Formats: sequence, C-alpha cells, structure tokens
Amino acid sequence: HRLDGATVTAFAGAVADNTIIGVRIESTNVDSPDPNGNLDLDETGYRVIGINAQSKPLTTFRFNNPIPICLPIPNQFGARLSDVSLAQMRSDGSVLPIGQRVAASTSGTVVCSTVAQLPSTFVVAARTPAETAPSDSQVSTDTNDAIDALLPDAGGYTPPAALPLLGFVLLIFSGILVIGSVRLNRDRAHRGSHC
Repeated sequence: HRLDGATVTAFAGAVADNTIIGVRIESTNVDSPDPNGNLDLDETGYRVIGINAQSKPLTTFRFNNPIPICLPIPNQFGARLSDVSLAQMRSDGSVLPIGQRVAASTSGTVVCSTVAQLPSTFVVAARTPAETAPSDSQVSTDTNDAIDALLPDAGGYTPPAALPLLGFVLLIFSGILVIGSVRLNRDRAHRGSHC
C-alpha cells in the first residue's frame, strides 16, 4: 500500500498547551464500494491515529481546531480531477465526502480536507459520472480555512522545484551582507577612535 504523499499538518493552537500527541497514518484496504453508489473509491484507505508520547494509540483525540490532511490522488482518478474528493469512512460503512481541494505538492497531486477527531479513516473518491457535486450541507465547512493556510491559491501556477532553494540561498546571502556591513562599520568606528 502507498503512504507516499499522505500528510497531516498541525498549526499552533491545534492542541492544548503541554499536550504531546503524534499522528500515525496507516494504510488499510477498502473492500466495499460506496453503499450509495455515488462514489468510486480507491482501494487504499488511510487510517489516521493519534498516539501519545510513548507511541501508544489513543482511543480518541479531538483537536482544538481541525487540521489539514492531504492524500495522494491515485492514477485511476488522474483524468477526473474535477470529480475527486476526500471522503471519510464512517463506522456504519457509509462514506461522507468532506473536501475537494486538489493541489500540487512535491510528491504529486493531492486532495485535501481537514480532520477534527482521531482516529479517522479517509479514502480518495471520485463522483460517479451520473453524480453531481455534493451540496454545501454534505461538505465540511471547516475545510477551506485550514487548507487555505496550508496551500495558498496560486491561480493555477506551480512554482519550479528550485524556487525554495533559490529563496534559501538569497536569505543566506542577505545575512552575509548584513553581517559584513555591521563588521565594516564597527571596524571603521574602531579605527576612527584610535586616530
């Protein structure tokens, strides 16, 4: 099973102060189709589990604020990106589409939403051709704020992979110039006081 590209990101305030929690993502098989027949489901599901400081699974954990989760879009849905969504597998066997934010990442194309409580199981899904987009009441409203913070809209533009490296190099070069300027001014001041 693939886990490459699956990410969970927590921002400040997601957990209470002095709380230590880790998140583990495990792959799981999705053996049954969507009971309603509205979604084509990927065969790989992702179980997101909270763990304590000793790496033991927590029975349940609720975040103060929902945190973003992104899963890789499988090849079979690559031509259907406008139909792709992240869906939550419920304990009763039902599937709830919770988000449709598709983005490019360093590991490929992902679909993102948010998670508020662990453990939770997610699967990448695509609407069946006859299915229409889910109504606002079917899609989580917490999604966009957290995802927008993680994946800003670039208007369809994907920056080159070398862009972050260039920014880092420019940052270091700027630091060297500032340090050199401070030392030069200090040396001039020091020489001026001994004359």
